[in-house]
Amino acid sequence: MEAFNEMIGRIEDGTKKLERFNSDVSHELKTPITAIKGEIEVTLKRKREVKEYEESLRSIDTQIDNIKNIVEDLLLLSKFSKDTVRKTFENCQVDMIILEIVENFRKLAKEKDIKIIIKQIEPVNMTANDQMLKISISNLIDNAIKYSKERKKGCIYHYIRRIKYI
Repeated sequence: MEAFNEMIGRIEDGTKKLERFNSDVSHELKTPITAIKGEIEVTLKRKREVKEYEESLRSIDTQIDNIKNIVEDLLLLSKFSKDTVRKTFENCQVDMIILEIVENFRKLAKEKDIKIIIKQIEPVNMTANDQMLKISISNLIDNAIKYSKERKKGCIYHYIRRIKYI
């Protein structure tokens, strides 16, 4: 009976992990897809110069690469245990990751008349899975934009600074 209860416990745990994974995949893919949709909507609002269309296509291309990387990393992480995921860690320049992500969200913020201003950024290096770090920071910025009122000023500095200590 004890073995049966343990088996049921493992099945329930596996089911919860699978549900969590599916939820995470859905959430992580929504961010770059939202950025692509925002980029397209802004670009199509009026006629633009060729250079502006090229910039928009480059931004969309970057987001498509992000989606590809997210899918690959999530599938890879689903195969890892908590201990083996550390093998995917490498040296990351957090400040450069932040700058790249902020640039990707500028147009989305502009739609709500929100300005993203970086007053100061310190060079921060850490050992991490860079894609998971990008996902975390993207979620912070995406949620800050999504749940802020129009023309709102705010600061994510405090949250980003804490990444240094994770």
